[in-house]
Amino acid sequence: MAQAAYPGHVVYTERQLYYELCRTLQPFVGLKHHQAAGMLALGMLPAVLAQRVPQRAAQLAIANTLITGALWLTRTIPYTRTLPLSYARFADLLRTYRETCGQPQGLLMPEVPATFGATVSAPDIGAYGVARVLICQDQSIKHMLLTNRLHMELSCIILHVDEVLPLPSMLYAMLDRTADAQVCVLHDASAAGFALVTQLREEMVLPSHVSVRAIGLRPTHARQIHLFATHDCNGLLQQRWPSYLSSREASWLEAGWSAEIAALRPVQLLRALRRILLDLTPSPLRLPDLSQDRDIGFMSWPNTSIST
Repeated sequence: MAQAAYPGHVVYTERQLYYELCRTLQPFVGLKHHQAAGMLALGMLPAVLAQRVPQRAAQLAIANTLITGALWLTRTIPYTRTLPLSYARFADLLRTYRETCGQPQGLLMPEVPATFGATVSAPDIGAYGVARVLICQDQSIKHMLLTNRLHMELSCIILHVDEVLPLPSMLYAMLDRTADAQVCVLHDASAAGFALVTQLREEMVLPSHVSVRAIGLRPTHARQIHLFATHDCNGLLQQRWPSYLSSREASWLEAGWSAEIAALRPVQLLRALRRILLDLTPSPLRLPDLSQDRDIGFMSWPNTSIST
C-alpha cells in the first residue's frame, strides 16, 4: 500500500492497489540503465585486481559483462505479463484487511459519479475558456485524478465519457472561446478503448478548431513497460484499427489481450499526464557548465550596487 501511495501523498483506486499487489507478488526481474552501469563498474573491480593474471582478468570481465547485459536485456525486451492473482482473490484479501485493520490509508472509496453540470459551483464559469479537457474511459480513474488535484495543477477539466455524449453546451462555449483548446482521451490498451476514441471523434460535437487526441495506452506501451495484461480467450474479430497502430499491435488486440490504465503506478500516471498535457519534454543530459554557473552568480556574492 505504501508503494501504491508513493511518494506518500498520492491517493489510488482499488484497481490500482490490485495491480500494485500483483507487482509485489511477481516483481520484475532485470536492471535499469543506472543499475546496470553500477553493477558493471562494481564487477570490473575483481578484473582490475587480477591484472597480474591477464587470462583470469579477461575471464572475470567477460563474465561480469555477460551477466549484467543479460539482466539489462531482461528489462528492456518487450513482452506481455500475465496476472499472478485473480481480482476476486484480491477482493477477499482486501475485505479481510478492512475487517482487521480498517480502511487502507490513501485508498479511494467508491462514490456516486457526478456530472459536469453538478460539479460547477461558480455561476459565471461558462464565461471563461478552457484550454484542455481530459476524458477518461474509467470512472474510477477520473475520481482518482480529481482527488489528486490534477485538474487544479494543469488547469483542465476532467470528465468521464458519459458526461460528454452529448457535450454540455457550457463546455462547448468554453472550448469555442479558446483558440488552442484540445480534448484528450485517456483510454485503456484494449479494443473498447480504441473504439471509444473513434466513437468520440464521430459523435462528439466540438468547435471546428478543436480535435480529439488519443493519449491512452497502446499495446506497444504495455509490452515495453511490462504492464500486467488480461486475456480474453475468445479473442476478437478483425476490425479497423487506428492507422497509428502497427500490425503487431493489432494482432495483440485481436488475440484478446488488453491492459488497463490502472495497471500503471499512480505516480507514474500523474507524471505522464503532466508531461503530455503540458507538452513538456525532458531536458537533454549535459555536462555541467561551470563557466555558465559563474556568469549567473552561482556560489558567489551577487554584484549589486547600492545607491544612497
